[in-house]
Amino acid sequence: MLRTPEPVLMLIADITGYTSYLSGTEIDHAQNVLEDLLETVVAKLAPPFAVLKGEGDAVFLFAPAGTVSGAVLLDALDSCYFGFRRRLRDVSQATSCECNACVLIPRLDLKFVIHAGQAIRQSTFGSGDLMGSDVVLLHRLLKNHVVEEHGWRGYALVTEAAVTQVGLDCLRLGMVAHREVYDDAGPVVGFVEDLDARWRAEDARASFRVQPDDALWRFEIDLPAAPHVSWEWLTSPRLRPRWASHIVRVDQENVAGRAGVGTTNHCVHGHDAVLEEVLDWQPFDTTTTRSITPVGALLTTYDLARTDGGCHLIVLCSTDDPEAAGPIWPMVVPVLDERFGVALTNLAGILALEAGSDGRTVGEVERHAAP
Repeated sequence: MLRTPEPVLMLIADITGYTSYLSGTEIDHAQNVLEDLLETVVAKLAPPFAVLKGEGDAVFLFAPAGTVSGAVLLDALDSCYFGFRRRLRDVSQATSCECNACVLIPRLDLKFVIHAGQAIRQSTFGSGDLMGSDVVLLHRLLKNHVVEEHGWRGYALVTEAAVTQVGLDCLRLGMVAHREVYDDAGPVVGFVEDLDARWRAEDARASFRVQPDDALWRFEIDLPAAPHVSWEWLTSPRLRPRWASHIVRVDQENVAGRAGVGTTNHCVHGHDAVLEEVLDWQPFDTTTTRSITPVGALLTTYDLARTDGGCHLIVLCSTDDPEAAGPIWPMVVPVLDERFGVALTNLAGILALEAGSDGRTVGEVERHAAP
């Protein structure tokens, strides 16, 4: 049967330094370390990507074109790289083994190569794969000059084709233009980002959230969409007014060029606007905001946990001073019930309706409907 090429977004996550690490370590311990780290990578990337296959110390993943936005791609890369570095640190600190495989763990790092193009899906001996010239190019890009030119071992290299497909303004994001030339593929233009620098900033930042014992209001609901899809609907300034009817629009300001800690949202409610600041941002797991309201500052934490049918959302609300808020809180609760409760119930309905409308994912439906 003749198969036709389809547009896809492809990603390889590759553990750097593993070959030299393996040559100087005990192979059985080194293999256990590799499997543990690859499991961490897959858990953070799939979804929004689907795993095609493992390739030694790397994982090859893909997503149909139009199902991963630029924001979700960046959040997925951060989430995966941060999770990888945390796992490296945890394994190093937790082990008492003095073998080289354990002692040399901190030398490992992680890089990503992302490319978009045409590919044909195939199945060989029951295993899925992609084939085509763009697949070959993606693998060529694993051998590049990023380390020599920029000195970065942990990085993301995104080709111009991928940038165009997902819609990223890489220069505004502070990414650096990069060019590779291959004898069989010619010049390839793209952008690179220093993920180690992002990790060091993230590691130095204290997390901030509403603790369950401090919550003055709590709401739980099952959302029929994967965490990355639910996250985008919860945080996107374009999507929020679709399910939160009390919000007319959200004007977002991102100092760093992307949503994250320090992002401010001006949520317009008719003639009024609520200023909202992002205090914590850990895609696709949890985020916390502080909103300035007529009754004072409102702290809100959104926690997402993957389930078989999508994800479970827990919303925790409190204030900077829960004790002082006690006298007025009975007046605040009905407003939260009406706005948060009703809006999030509405979101669950939208996700269920659109995901089941024609078999496509919610992200596909939304992006195909977008102007």
